[in-house]
Amino acid sequence: MKKSLCLLAVAAMLLSGCAAAENLPKPPTLTAVPTVEPTAVLPSEVPAVQEEPAPETPAPEMPEEELPSMQPAEEEKSGNGFFVHFERSAREAYDPAEGREKILTFSWDKVQVLSDDNPEAAEKITESLAAMEDAWYTGGSVEEGYDYGYNGMLEIAEDNYGFASEYGGPMEMEADRTVSVVHADSDYCAFLITSYYFTGGVHGTYSTEAVCFDSQTGERLTLDSMSSDPEAFRLRLVEEMLKLVEEDKDGYYSERLSLTEPGNYATAFAALLREGSWYPGRDAFYVFSTLYELGPYAAGITEFAIPYENLKGILDERWIPRQTEEEARLRIDPVTDVPEGSVEIADLLVIGEGGETTLLICEGELTDLEVSTCSTGYDNRFYPDRELYYCGRIKDAAIQMALLMQGDLPDTMIRYRDGNGEHELLISLSGENGSYLLTENPGAQNS
Repeated sequence: MKKSLCLLAVAAMLLSGCAAAENLPKPPTLTAVPTVEPTAVLPSEVPAVQEEPAPETPAPEMPEEELPSMQPAEEEKSGNGFFVHFERSAREAYDPAEGREKILTFSWDKVQVLSDDNPEAAEKITESLAAMEDAWYTGGSVEEGYDYGYNGMLEIAEDNYGFASEYGGPMEMEADRTVSVVHADSDYCAFLITSYYFTGGVHGTYSTEAVCFDSQTGERLTLDSMSSDPEAFRLRLVEEMLKLVEEDKDGYYSERLSLTEPGNYATAFAALLREGSWYPGRDAFYVFSTLYELGPYAAGITEFAIPYENLKGILDERWIPRQTEEEARLRIDPVTDVPEGSVEIADLLVIGEGGETTLLICEGELTDLEVSTCSTGYDNRFYPDRELYYCGRIKDAAIQMALLMQGDLPDTMIRYRDGNGEHELLISLSGENGSYLLTENPGAQNS
């Protein structure tokens, strides 16, 4: 997507006036319960409820001739990878008596996939993810094991309000659905979708589903499509899972397999080879369980990370992520400081409403670029909260960002890979002139 800097002045004015799309996170680990940060965006197809949510703020219309093209001419294609944009949405409901007590927060992610080289496949992937989101919202998502939907959760919340008003207990019910990118390039796109529900009791419950797509066709991949010999591939996966347990039976797997008899491991592991419970990750091929399937709730979801080296010759090479051997350097500059026409603009990203227009410039080649919100942990290191943006590959190009930092501490993290491994950087403010700059995340490996 070559976009000349002659478009930057127009894009800067447009982006700075756009309402920020609250984008979401990352990937979270499979065992993490997602954090909900709602905004008020109401789908029109669901009947209105008694609360009066804040209206959605429409983005100003952009004349077609002023909007940088997201589908460059054939001769201008740069080869930069797939781009994934997240938008955070939520709906809230209040008690039916006085409308003052919040009884339900229902939040979810919207995802848009864009591609330099195959926009038709990217659009098809976006449509597939949207259909899954709609099924979850309306209560038709049987794959995830729940069939609540917004109206179903509202009914539960109203019933609970009557009980809690009389006998005590938590008033607010919760449903949350997050999407994170595992990997996206010209071969395949893989996502993790985690749904969390709290309907009272000691704790909520959650489920995770992996969905993978062929980047050339936009079709959803099956486990059997991963190998030219599906039966042998399944047998190898079970063998590798048994090997992982034997190598670490007293460590990671000791508690996570406590509900499964050792003599039944092979049968239990073979049952995991179903759609939605596997994905080709960045460093290994992953297979995972549901809650309570192999161990107790406290143990969470059990993961098996099978090294690609052990699957050579049986897993088709196309599904093994290609790593760059180049080194890359990232910097962040105000758009006004970059000479016009000196850098290719690969994509546009809005992080903060009314924010400064900047360029995140990549010198060299990197992969798996993620932008996410972040917060500090007990060890003063910053950790990602929710994913805002993903770029599969970028080389000697820039991403134009409308950026607004909230508060004094960094609240946005950038992670990526290059020939030197993984890196974590924070977007900070200079103490000298208040400009944005990239700093290392304290304690992060390879940063």
